Amino acid sequence: MNPIHLVNAMALGLALVLGALAVARSAPAPASPTAPVATTVADVRGVAVPVGNYARIVSLSLVADSVLAALAQPGTVAAISAYSTGEVARRWTGKPRLPGLDDLEAIIALHPDLVLVSTYGGETDRMARLQAAGLRVFALGAMEGLTSFQRDARVIGGVLGQAAAGERLGATLAGRLARVAALLPPGTHRPTALYLSSFGDALFGGTVDTSYHDVLTAAGCTDAAAAKFRGWPQLSVEQVLVLAPEILVVRRGQAAVLARRPGLERLTGRWVELDGDLLEDAGTGMLDAAEALYAAVHGPLPLSGPAEPSRP
Repeated sequence: MNPIHLVNAMALGLALVLGALAVARSAPAPASPTAPVATTVADVRGVAVPVGNYARIVSLSLVADSVLAALAQPGTVAAISAYSTGEVARRWTGKPRLPGLDDLEAIIALHPDLVLVSTYGGETDRMARLQAAGLRVFALGAMEGLTSFQRDARVIGGVLGQAAAGERLGATLAGRLARVAALLPPGTHRPTALYLSSFGDALFGGTVDTSYHDVLTAAGCTDAAAAKFRGWPQLSVEQVLVLAPEILVVRRGQAAVLARRPGLERLTGRWVELDGDLLEDAGTGMLDAAEALYAAVHGPLPLSGPAEPSRP
């Protein structure tokens, strides 16, 4: 190639490269990928419920009552469960209280835009009747202690457009429950404990997959029933004696009644009575129950220690 032509070609190539760099610098940077914003949340049935700013929520779940107490404004809740107690019930003072799906007409009459229901099986027909009346129903599944509380806090937060807040609520409760038991000095004996209640002549425990198990564990005890049972087992006196718990945890006022049952008078374990509102709370009240049981079994909680996250 003629030297003059070569120089001209090199100059043209350099100009093209510089021009391309200038264009690249001036062009906008490609947008970084972002996670899609959820527009629906699936309930336990797999039914997709829209995310929204719901203004008339009816809660038929102890756990939902507790989650809403942390995430919802009072004016957006139209009614709560008849079974909520303690701080959660006080949060919703003045709100109608409904006994689950037992009174469909009362639910429909409130004209809710969202109904939250804990389900255990057998509710399908009644939920379908609410949906046929034009109501939006979100099924939460069974209440099974801390694990289900975290799940429900996450999905309720999600359907309210507060997914991150719901995640934090569940994580904070789990962290604080773990910190109660962590207060025990290393090597401290963790006594075996059994939650016990009576309905008529029947005895029932509360163990793995219930809030009772989580409270016993967080309070620095070993659940005496965990190796043999799950849920809310009906127990005979003989089974209770075989479990031989060192601590029996009952509702206040029940120790003397249960101790008079034939056979149970032979138990040498300590009876610990707790306020029924604490024991029956499957939501954020589990923390108060664990702290109360810890104090009854191990003595007052230490007043000093590492900084802790705010209470759920």
